[in-house]
Amino acid sequence: MTILIIGANGFIGKHLRQHLSKSSAYTLLSPDSKTLNITEDTSVDNYLHTTQPDININCANRGG
Repeated sequence: MTILIIGANGFIGKHLRQHLSKSSAYTLLSPDSKTLNITEDTSVDNYLHTTQPDININCANRGG
């Protein structure tokens, strides 16, 4: 099962990625913002079409 974690470099995403990586049942995708710009529809469409993850988890937020 392929899981896409958006925001995997933040606090919650990093811990979620560490926890899920303990199981060999998952292939984890955790792109940085240069690889996947979630503010651009075309970038998201292309990434999802190319990688076709089974599950998408969004841990991204706007810092402040």
